[in-house]
Amino acid sequence: MNNTLNATACSEDLRLSFASTRLEFILMGWIFPAQFCIGVLGSIINLSVLLSKNMRNRANDLLSGIAFADIGYLLCSLPQSLAIHEFFATSVFFRTVYFASKMHLNGLINWFLAMAMWLIFAVTIERLHGIRSPLRSRMYWNRQTMVMLFLVVITATGLLTAYHHFAFDCSTFVRMACDRAKQILIHVCVDVTKAWPHNSSNLTNPHSVFFKNLIRFSSVFSAFIVGVIPITAVACLNIVLLYQLHKRKAQPLIRGESKWRRDVTLLLRQERRITVIVVTIVTSYTLTQGLPAIVYLWQLFNQDTRIETIFFLNNITCLCNSLMITGKASNFFLYCMCSKNFRNEILLMLQKLLPRNIVRKLPRRYLPVVTIESDAEDIRLTSVRRQTASDYR
Repeated sequence: MNNTLNATACSEDLRLSFASTRLEFILMGWIFPAQFCIGVLGSIINLSVLLSKNMRNRANDLLSGIAFADIGYLLCSLPQSLAIHEFFATSVFFRTVYFASKMHLNGLINWFLAMAMWLIFAVTIERLHGIRSPLRSRMYWNRQTMVMLFLVVITATGLLTAYHHFAFDCSTFVRMACDRAKQILIHVCVDVTKAWPHNSSNLTNPHSVFFKNLIRFSSVFSAFIVGVIPITAVACLNIVLLYQLHKRKAQPLIRGESKWRRDVTLLLRQERRITVIVVTIVTSYTLTQGLPAIVYLWQLFNQDTRIETIFFLNNITCLCNSLMITGKASNFFLYCMCSKNFRNEILLMLQKLLPRNIVRKLPRRYLPVVTIESDAEDIRLTSVRRQTASDYR
């Protein structure tokens, strides 16, 4: 009986060695895998649809960049989830690799978060310009402009979050566990800006005052430039965008039979639909990333070192991170709910991937049909819609 209890206690100790709280073990160990699968698969589908020939525009290009950043964030968060489970936590190889890359994975996670946030800001600006000048917004930007914008965002956010790779000094050592029957690797990281708690070993912080101040300044500066300022700006711009959308909705569409009026009316409706999608995605990002940013600032300036406070902040951080991951995983469903063209494009992709004999057996009402409008000078793709019974009468 005692051996069983000792084995259970040992197993529990090893399993929870990577989770700071029980809540983190539940959220990252069991809920995150489902969020990861839904988020990565949904983001891949989003990229495939947004980058398709029929969906290319400036807003969708920026949204595809956000989908790429979400995939990177989820992939970098996966090792943290795996490390919580006993199979990986007791593996010497996994612990060695994870310990060597943990701090850098944290830096990449913050990089992808910053990248997504500033791309959200860019797409909000683009939609605000688009709803005010629909005709000019339809002009697709040249490749150099697009590449330059993405390079600036990627480089700037990478530099702003680079301090995460140097903010801690980490050491790995061996500890005996399970009544000295097993050896496990333990990883300890110490903040380079604070006094090291190794007085018994006569270890002192070797970093210069300039380096410490640089890390302190970088952490505060990055928190505002990457978190507070873009989130606040996006929230304010989103309110303006909602007002412009409501104002445009109240204006009557152009009526008439001429081809020019029909084209302008179609253009205004399309711009409105794109804006609705952007507003929905931006609102989701603002809500799911705003609260984690506030908690991060709280941790950054918190001076209370009591165990109760640290335990409480860890739980709040876990909840906020789970909320943020949920927001990233829900983007695919938001696209599907807000955009009929998005749903039709997915159906077109499935129709191309499935064998013809299976497609022929599907009910026709579930298959998209491409409507082609002929003109004296050219033939243009104007819309994609579902087939109905009237199409075959």
